[in-house]
Amino acid sequence: MINTNSFAEEEMELDVPENYEVYYLPEPMETLNQYFTFRLQSQRKGKSIFYRRELTRKATSITPEVYPAYRKFCQEMEKSFKKDVLFKAKETNQQN
Repeated sequence: MINTNSFAEEEMELDVPENYEVYYLPEPMETLNQYFTFRLQSQRKGKSIFYRRELTRKATSITPEVYPAYRKFCQEMEKSFKKDVLFKAKETNQQN
């Protein structure tokens, strides 16, 4: 049996490197179920990207019978952690 109940929040700001642009920004994600609430947001503001992740574990105990369903939700949440912000170099117009 797992006994758990917690809250975790992570926020960070990334600066878009000079001469680069955002190529890919992960879509927002929200998972609400009886075990936890999970939210992931990233957005671009000017030359910065703001990233926020929030996890509230609501279950005070996870029994062996419900563990497979709980684990499936956790695996889906874990996939979102592996999505990166991607940058690409800006194209320059050089004249010779």
